[in-house]
Amino acid sequence: MIVISSIAQDKIREMKEEMDKDIILKYGVKSACCNELNYSLSFSRINENDRIFEFPGFKVAVHPADIRYIAETKIEYSEEGEGGFYISGCHPLVSQLI
Repeated sequence: MIVISSIAQDKIREMKEEMDKDIILKYGVKSACCNELNYSLSFSRINENDRIFEFPGFKVAVHPADIRYIAETKIEYSEEGEGGFYISGCHPLVSQLI
């Protein structure tokens, strides 16, 4: 299961307002290196095999191979510094950088 903080959900909905209806948030593992996972968040179209998670006002697509790595992670958003999304979670290889 994916958890997205209310602040992050608000920011995603705000960003999504400017996009085509067919565009959704893609969440997955960008790379695995040195006992660390690096995650990716991007807006894209749904791929045929993606698993879809629904949130109020938007959907999140995850490639099936990434589900075990993102389970129990949390997408958060902070306005501090330059602001941005970050990931926290219980997977032992979780990197907090996107």
